[in-house]
Amino acid sequence: FVYVILCCLLLWGVLSYFSNTFHVTRQNADKIFIYSAALLLCMMLFNFGQINIIVLGLATLVIILLERGKNLTAGVVLPLVLLKPHLLIVFVVACLVKGGKRTFIGAAISSLVMFGIEFLLDPNWLNNLLKLFAYGSRRTEKLYWGHTTLPRLLGFQENYVGTANIPVIALMILLGVLLIWKFRNLPPSQLIAFSLTASLFSAPRAFGYDLILLFPAMLLLSENFNWKTILCWLLAVSIAFAYNFSTGVYILTLLVFGLSIWKLQLEAAYYQDMVAVQSSAQHNLL
Repeated sequence: FVYVILCCLLLWGVLSYFSNTFHVTRQNADKIFIYSAALLLCMMLFNFGQINIIVLGLATLVIILLERGKNLTAGVVLPLVLLKPHLLIVFVVACLVKGGKRTFIGAAISSLVMFGIEFLLDPNWLNNLLKLFAYGSRRTEKLYWGHTTLPRLLGFQENYVGTANIPVIALMILLGVLLIWKFRNLPPSQLIAFSLTASLFSAPRAFGYDLILLFPAMLLLSENFNWKTILCWLLAVSIAFAYNFSTGVYILTLLVFGLSIWKLQLEAAYYQDMVAVQSSAQHNLL
């Protein structure tokens, strides 16, 4: 019970940060509506005791550090976010693109320290990890819900511990990375919010309780709260419940992914116009 309360408080903090950063709304009633819709989308997460809210909280901390120019510290925190690395592949790329060399160095130092501690505690930990993967691949019982991945949605062959369609997933990851590079000049909050959605879009293994990774991008799309915002969040909740948080809910991931690309294109165009205006103003002063 205490864990659930703490997770709810953390979720409120994360949503509040992105709401303020993306200028969604300052009205408490609007924030409560978004928070309520978010809790409904987290229902499966709470039912199965997942830690995705902690993952999102740590990812948000990395974004805050990058926004404040503390790239080295962001790198130190980055490996701690990877509690579920298969869900954060494009996210890691985006963080390194925005943080540069200092973020990479911080992440390398933090990773080496964690590996060193693990070897001291259990010299055979790597071998045990590989055995765990081998054991998991022999799982045969069917799940009560399906994977929320594109290969599963399209009916491609998939085992019970992740997708077997490595070429498809590889192409999707490549698409996500190319989009990160295309929008690399945008502020860290916008780019990395999108990267979380792109990571879920191309995840080799995901379930309905991973929808929480869409929240930052959904708030980016909710800029200037209005009736359209209400309809979008209601639609998101409706899709999740209509498909019982199973495979069909990947449609929501596709919608958020596509709309986020459109939104970032608008932001990129605005950013380029602002740079052009500033350059022109400086030229005139000279």
